[in-house]
This record gives sequence, C-alpha cells and structure tokens, in this order.
Amino acid sequence: MIEFPSMVYRSPGKNQAVGGTFDYCGVESQDELDEALSLGWSLTVEDAVDAFNKAVEAAERLKNEPKVKIVVNEPESEAAPLPEAAGEPVLLAEDDEEEDKPRRRRK
Repeated sequence: MIEFPSMVYRSPGKNQAVGGTFDYCGVESQDELDEALSLGWSLTVEDAVDAFNKAVEAAERLKNEPKVKIVVNEPESEAAPLPEAAGEPVLLAEDDEEEDKPRRRRK
C-alpha cells in the first residue's frame, strides 16, 4: 500500500543515479498516481532508469536491424454470381462493356 503524498520517477532527467539520470514528481492521491504511471512514470528510481535503458537498447537493436518490406497479399475473393438472364436487366461495369464490344481493326 502506497502512502500519500508519494513520489514517482522518470528517466532521463536532471538528477544522477546509478546507470542513468531521473526526474521526480510528487503525487497526492491514488488518481494522481494512476495517471502518472499511465504516462510512463515509475514507483522507483531503479525502475525508471531500467525502463529508459531498455527502451534505448530496443531502439538501437531496431536501428541496426536490416530493413525489410512487409507485403500483405489479400486473398482473392470469389466473384459474385451473375443474375439470371430471366428478364432481369444485367448491369455491367464500364470495363465489362468495353470487353463486350467488338474490336475494330485499323487498315
């Protein structure tokens, strides 16, 4: 159980600690603590510095990773069945109309 007022910590900051730097902020209630934690503050200096150092290490690993291109192939959907020609008009897209027209040969 945390007693209030209490402190939360974030790295990097102006204050020196083992392994890095940190800032601190006071919180007066559980609501303030919950908000601070959701914004990346930590309950201890060590947790704040560790979180920052892990983020830096992850960024370095990503920077050094070979770049890859991700291609997503959408599955082909089946064509909708054509309406029966039993007196119903059939609507065609402009592309379909072009394919149905005879092609003229140039002389």
